[in-house]
Amino acid sequence: MSQNYYRKGFPIHALYNSIRLALEEVRANLQAPDGLIAGAFLTGLSICAEGDVNVELPTEQVSPCALYLGTIADSGERKTATDKIVLATIYARDAKQAAEYKMALVDYQADLRFWQAKDAAIQRKLVKAISNDEDTEHLRRELKEHAETEPSKPERCRIVYQSVTERPLMEALQGDGKCIAILSDEGSIVLNGGATNKLATLNKAWDGPSLLTFDRADDSIEVRDPRVTVSFMIQEKLFQGFMDKRGVMARESGFLARFLVCWPASTQGFRYMSLDERAWEHLPGFHQRMNELLEATAARRKGG
Repeated sequence: MSQNYYRKGFPIHALYNSIRLALEEVRANLQAPDGLIAGAFLTGLSICAEGDVNVELPTEQVSPCALYLGTIADSGERKTATDKIVLATIYARDAKQAAEYKMALVDYQADLRFWQAKDAAIQRKLVKAISNDEDTEHLRRELKEHAETEPSKPERCRIVYQSVTERPLMEALQGDGKCIAILSDEGSIVLNGGATNKLATLNKAWDGPSLLTFDRADDSIEVRDPRVTVSFMIQEKLFQGFMDKRGVMARESGFLARFLVCWPASTQGFRYMSLDERAWEHLPGFHQRMNELLEATAARRKGG
């Protein structure tokens, strides 16, 4: 990989005006590279739109609008700060859903113990009736009806994953049109994680297949119309290390070809100190719109 010493600025003028203003606001407050910030904004856009938007290619192939993004930036370029600020809505939503899942799990465990106790009581009556050579048809019906009322374990809704292996990835996508994101401001977590051990799975997820399966001797996981956003920020040397180890496979499989890659010029040494309090006028509007889109997707999914 050769150093590109002449790097043009990111074409932020091509973004929608509301997004451009929010991006410029983050750049003014953090003084991070514009391409790095733009990658975070595009990640947020992809996550919020992937569940509802398809793209028809010139070949008439229909694919999800989800993006794969890679940003190369060394330490000190404020990758973590940018990621936390721009994608705050995503992380807050995951935290809220984790808390709701924890509460739902407590209710489920209580309901399950009650169901198991009742199931055991019916079985004891059944054993007694059989021992006394009594009619057991009504107990058989009662057992069957009780089995149909077994409580279902709540489903954990989660968007962001980092180091995830193939099976948990397929479990997260199990069902129809599930949406997740594999992202980290420490890109080596993503590139050296379990998901990249099976590049074909991520390649197919980007393509938007109608069906993906994960087969084992004991079970089978079916994934229909998956939606996956992949985004990472990584230092140059760490990315070079990944390329040295697995670059041939990543290139030949087409994994790298699916990425929008940005390597912005550093802003270190060109930042100005300011004692003024940071003003956030446009970014809150972007966050609000992100939340609206995620809520709309969740409502449609809940409604079937």
